[in-house]
Amino acid sequence: MKENDNECLISNLTDMEKKIYVRNVLEYADVKESLMCERKYGRELGREEERRTIARNMFSEGIDPAIIAKTTGLTLKEIQALAQE
Repeated sequence: MKENDNECLISNLTDMEKKIYVRNVLEYADVKESLMCERKYGRELGREEERRTIARNMFSEGIDPAIIAKTTGLTLKEIQALAQE
């Protein structure tokens, strides 16, 4: 369907139908944006957990915390906290 076709369909709506249509379009946009944010947040959480797992494994192998910090991007304070878990 072409954009002009949508405009024709919308122009045939009553004022109430137009209000409902606009509200639905806006709600859809909000839901879509929320899902995109949740996906991004989920990916970031997954990466963060992966970095922490790698740091724990490296620490358990006796690797120097400074090297772990440089490798994983975690701070020394975060690595020390992981070591105490």
